[in-house]
Amino acid sequence: MKKLLILTIVLALLPIFPAGAENQYPYLAVDATEKLTVADVISPRYSPDGSYLAFIAKGPNNTIVYADPDGSNQREIVFIPNPVWSLNFSPDGSGLILIVATTGKETGTVYTDVVTVGTDGKNPKFLTNSTNYNSDPMYLPDGRIAFTSQNNGIYSVWVMNPDGSDQKMWINPGLEPVLLGISPVRDEVLFMGKPSGSSIYQLFLCDLSGKNVRQITNYPGGARAGTFSPDGEKVAFVGGEEGQQTIAIVNRDGTGQYSLASLQTSLWRPTWSPDGQFILFPALDKDTGKYRIYSVLPDGNDFRVISPDFLPSVTSQVQWRPGGSEVIFLAQGEEGTNNLWRMKLEKIVPQPPPPSPPPSSPATPEQTEQSTTTSTENLPFSDIATHWAKNNIIQLKEMGIVQGFPDGTYRPNDTLKRVEFAAFLLRALGFPQVNDVAPFFQDLPSTHWGFGTVQALVLKKIIPRDTNFYPEDNITRLEIVEWEVRALGLEEDTVYRSLPDLPFTDLGGLTDLEKKYVATAFELKLITGYPDGTLRPYGFATRGEATALLFRLLENLKK
Repeated sequence: MKKLLILTIVLALLPIFPAGAENQYPYLAVDATEKLTVADVISPRYSPDGSYLAFIAKGPNNTIVYADPDGSNQREIVFIPNPVWSLNFSPDGSGLILIVATTGKETGTVYTDVVTVGTDGKNPKFLTNSTNYNSDPMYLPDGRIAFTSQNNGIYSVWVMNPDGSDQKMWINPGLEPVLLGISPVRDEVLFMGKPSGSSIYQLFLCDLSGKNVRQITNYPGGARAGTFSPDGEKVAFVGGEEGQQTIAIVNRDGTGQYSLASLQTSLWRPTWSPDGQFILFPALDKDTGKYRIYSVLPDGNDFRVISPDFLPSVTSQVQWRPGGSEVIFLAQGEEGTNNLWRMKLEKIVPQPPPPSPPPSSPATPEQTEQSTTTSTENLPFSDIATHWAKNNIIQLKEMGIVQGFPDGTYRPNDTLKRVEFAAFLLRALGFPQVNDVAPFFQDLPSTHWGFGTVQALVLKKIIPRDTNFYPEDNITRLEIVEWEVRALGLEEDTVYRSLPDLPFTDLGGLTDLEKKYVATAFELKLITGYPDGTLRPYGFATRGEATALLFRLLENLKK
């Protein structure tokens, strides 16, 4: 195939799929961003009712400060001489549970203890008097307090009554457990631990007795920093090795583990919106060296940047104001201090475009694909009669490129795994499998059914080499774009050398190179966008969408 001539992009927005073929997903937009403090602060928290803020102002004693949600009316609560390192509210908001630093009189070693105190700063009570490094204290549904304890690098989880009595080890220290959270609806505790014989963390659940421990993730490179969804049915977490992490999700019973975005960077712990519709998390943009805050839907759609690109480093989890439409987080300023920031957010539901009038000219290719025939006679699959991609599915099935399921369905609206699309792509290109080369990926051994397929695509420079392939992850639209552009013989030095304007409204989270792949695919009419002006590059592709994209690839290969 001849090298692509770099042409001027026509910025007309045509639907990649017929109007109505996709749901109109809600998304978040930033209404305002403001810095609430100039002091160096840590551990910011909203009160349980969202009526005020609490945070720790760093200084000789790291004192606790209260403020109104807009950062005004700041007032110190001084109650003990020990430096305070972290704080959380009690569930009813009547008190605080703290981690404070203490120094051993004989050794001079700094330890940390769990302390409770009223929100008025009175009646502090030390609940531990240990030689350990304690952290992550939280109230259990039965009123007890659980916390993580570290001694000589070994983690364990302890539990005690609110007055500090009846302290006992709670979760098997052999797992090196670290507490993460409490289910909002069940008597379940989420923690990360190391499975037997493993050096990497995965996520676990247990009941309030510390028993019935069960592992719920098995993520390549490990799983950390999980948070329950508001209904307690799912856990969002940071998956992968340090510096090569992404945001992922899993059901509480351990099923349905998948990545929500194809990031390979450093992330902070994710946060669910109060209604469970969105997941927010800070992540490092490797191109700029700055942190951005991202939003994604729990199904992986509408992945987007929602913070301004000015954050040298985000240094805390994003926290959503209870009952509100704003979040707070810590970001490091140029002077090196951690400042508290607030973002006001707005949820937007894109409206579908008005119906188009009947065409007075011959139908476009997209319209032609929407057959009005609803009969299932002579169709290769029983569930595609009214699907917009029916003709593409039929053609690729006849060519032996796509396959259905034993029950006679194609399931065009289901998502597609990375290894499944790789199999479709290899058959579309007509390349043989390669099974006699050493594995390129740690998580794709020669015994895997997709081994020869992926190996062949790597050798053809369509799939880039990396540590892991993540074969069972759902494939995103951006990944399909990149693979197909490379399949056309266009590598990084032959895609757009300069970055053109594009008509899509949701490309803020993409690197410049990713945008160039999108521009190339747009020029080749592999993609054109959605009626609401989005491309949804990090959304998961459906089987129907993947089939249409493969069909367009084949059309380009004929040129």
